[in-house]
Amino acid sequence: MPRAAILTFDECYASSVGGFADILQVANSHLRRQQGTAAAQFEWRFVSSSGNPIVASNGLQLQTHKLEPSERYDLVFIPSLHYGGQGQFDQILDRLADTSDWLVAQWRAGAWIAANCTGTFILAQTGLLDGRTVTTTWWLERQFRAKYPKVDLQIRSVITESDRLVCAGASASYLLQAIRIIERFSGPAIASQTAKSLLIDVSQTSQVPYLPLLAERAHSDSPRGTCAALAPEQHDQGIADLRACGRARDQ
Repeated sequence: MPRAAILTFDECYASSVGGFADILQVANSHLRRQQGTAAAQFEWRFVSSSGNPIVASNGLQLQTHKLEPSERYDLVFIPSLHYGGQGQFDQILDRLADTSDWLVAQWRAGAWIAANCTGTFILAQTGLLDGRTVTTTWWLERQFRAKYPKVDLQIRSVITESDRLVCAGASASYLLQAIRIIERFSGPAIASQTAKSLLIDVSQTSQVPYLPLLAERAHSDSPRGTCAALAPEQHDQGIADLRACGRARDQ
């Protein structure tokens, strides 16, 4: 029975925290239907450094369990966190530095670690990503490279996997990331059924259609500044490019 720890902290995205657990729950439904109640279903727990309630970036409060050094998990999920500017972001990363030893210990004991979007920065500061090929959210490429020069950053990929370390691009990619994790623990059939149940398009494997938007960001490092700089026709072209990539993969 795979045990998952979903790491939580103030300013995390509630969508990726709760959404990841929701997808595991749907996978459990398919596991029970296919294999019965004796199936190896996912268990999960929302954990934090203090064990106190955390407040997500949208104001949602979540009860958590305290990280215990002696407790071992099969999977750790690091969600994305809100980027409110470089200064605020760095302060959050500094506050989360105390999770590094715990994350390293979990990985060394055999756990898979999945980091989503800005959560990849939390994983990178452990040193576990040094020398490994990883991805992160496309619009923070420059900041990631500057902070973690020893990491082989390949921004084109939505998902990367190396030695039980699974990184994902911009926030909504937790959907694809969860399906990848389910495939690794429960097999491709259960993963496929889960994806189809939730209308998760697993063919979306590239961030390439969005990379040209980096050139539009002249004065802001925030996604709000990026979107404001885009003309409607540029947004439409990005959607058209994404559809073209999907058609090319289907041929």
